[in-house]
Amino acid sequence: MGGCCNCKGKVFEKVDKRRTKVGELIPDLRLDIDRLKLDEEWLDQPRQMYEWSKRVADAQMSLDEARSHLDVTRAELDREVRSNPGDYGLVKVTEGSISAAIEEDPRCMKANSAVRKARHAVDVAKAAVAALEHRKRALTQLVELFVRDYYSGMPQGSTQSSGELRRPVTDAEKEDVRKRGQRDRRQEVVDEDREFD
Repeated sequence: MGGCCNCKGKVFEKVDKRRTKVGELIPDLRLDIDRLKLDEEWLDQPRQMYEWSKRVADAQMSLDEARSHLDVTRAELDREVRSNPGDYGLVKVTEGSISAAIEEDPRCMKANSAVRKARHAVDVAKAAVAALEHRKRALTQLVELFVRDYYSGMPQGSTQSSGELRRPVTDAEKEDVRKRGQRDRRQEVVDEDREFD
């Protein structure tokens, strides 16, 4: 399971609940499915969807706050640069030089970095929700297979009265049956040829 350079794919592994830097609880993301416990898997699915959908909303709010902070930082820097262009090394004050001075300022660079990190958190949380949608589809398909007795064994012998299950047929046994069928067909062809002679 690949991931971006910041999360190294760890988002899609089963993780224990842990605290982030700001103290919020990260919900666990479980994408694996135990096909023998489909009822429990279905009961857990809505909780996970809620937790990660809430995480998307929280991450989106953090992104909006980071963008607002960036806008405020740019406005403050714009005012400072226009008031004291010499402090920023500007000889000629033009819109382009003012914009460049603002973007080069460490405060603006830090605010830009915060926006990028917040956008990444939104993308990762949305990817988790999308993965949970795929998990939901997989659960639906597994239930369909279960209902159709996909996971049950084959009945013993030709009658089902014993109620016992036999082991699956091996590839060697299948090959043996095919060879016997080919021999029987060859023998039939030989017998037919003898009849016409």
